[in-house]
Amino acid sequence: MRILIANIHMKPGGNRSSLLNLLSNLDLESNQVDLFLFVHDEKTREDISKIKGVRLLEESLPLSMFYTPLKTYSENKDLPKMAMKKAVSFAARAFGTRRTLLFLMLFQEKLRGYDAAISFAHDKWVGGFYGGSNDFVRRKVEAGRKIGWVHNDPYRLAFTREICERTYRSFDCIVHVSNACKEKFDEICPKYRERSMVVYNTFNSEEIRRLAEEKDPYDDKGFRIVTVARMFNLQKRIDRIIECCRRLRAEGIKDFRWHVVGDGPDMARLIQKAESESLGEILVFEGHKDNPYPYMRHADVFVLTSRYEAQGMVVTESLITGTPVIVTDYEEAFEFVDNGRNGIITMNSTDGVHAAVRDVLLNREKLESMRKYISRQSFDNSKAVKQFWSALQANQQ
Repeated sequence: MRILIANIHMKPGGNRSSLLNLLSNLDLESNQVDLFLFVHDEKTREDISKIKGVRLLEESLPLSMFYTPLKTYSENKDLPKMAMKKAVSFAARAFGTRRTLLFLMLFQEKLRGYDAAISFAHDKWVGGFYGGSNDFVRRKVEAGRKIGWVHNDPYRLAFTREICERTYRSFDCIVHVSNACKEKFDEICPKYRERSMVVYNTFNSEEIRRLAEEKDPYDDKGFRIVTVARMFNLQKRIDRIIECCRRLRAEGIKDFRWHVVGDGPDMARLIQKAESESLGEILVFEGHKDNPYPYMRHADVFVLTSRYEAQGMVVTESLITGTPVIVTDYEEAFEFVDNGRNGIITMNSTDGVHAAVRDVLLNREKLESMRKYISRQSFDNSKAVKQFWSALQANQQ
């Protein structure tokens, strides 16, 4: 089987981890996977070269230019590309993001001869359009079967019935990473209910455990809390961590340190907020780490403060390293956390996060029993891999 997977980029985050894990878990001995990215860098080329049976296609200059920051061309003193980038940015402001992307796709040759084509990046309609992978697979790829992936809560992506019916009319299957997300999509777009299915994210458990064995990254010996997340506050609600730390300190609970691993658009603002509260003694922003797993393994508890998630891959990754979790009660959490056994599902609010963290700080034996439970569990990708091949091979609707 010849498979094409299209994605916008492979920047650090859940989408990247999800795709690399999926490719690493597939038996591609009798299959060929071509990966088309709008933008890719040396790290991406290096990662893909390690996966047998996967070929990284050359990027398209017009599409890569759209998603490459002007700063990149400026640093390289590439004057022609700087000029073209400025023209593309002007067009996006004048005519709209999606319309500009569709125009740039006219300069991309069609990719032909595939049994299946996957758009691995969903579109976002919050505050304007962001995407292009779906349009690319619809317009520029010829394949016997087309699949669109949705990695997040459809309501949070501002999906509407009109958007879904227009976007996915050429797709034979729409994939979601949890049952809760599928149910939401089906509510929005009942017309495509029969095309909608679930494919869980896969995990490279052995590699996660190997990477987690690296040296303890912490320089403190007290109670360690860790959060690994993109600094995008609208979804990840890192501001809840700042408020929880402030409250705990006010209650006289200071024998802990909360480490936040990751970066993103709200990083500077969040650090400034934490500094204004003088929380440096108990709250540390670690920034981006290529290997976050030692931070998970050597922590006492992992905390996810998100307002919403489709799955929250970092939750399962933390469990694989053996560390219990505290997560907010977004609907999808109940599919991946066994409440009270390997973690705690708390109210989706600052009050809820504060109460759960305060409880484990004062009753640390709870975490020990959870660690023992986690140590007896196994993480198997066989169901997710079977779901993936079903999406590719099922009869067209």
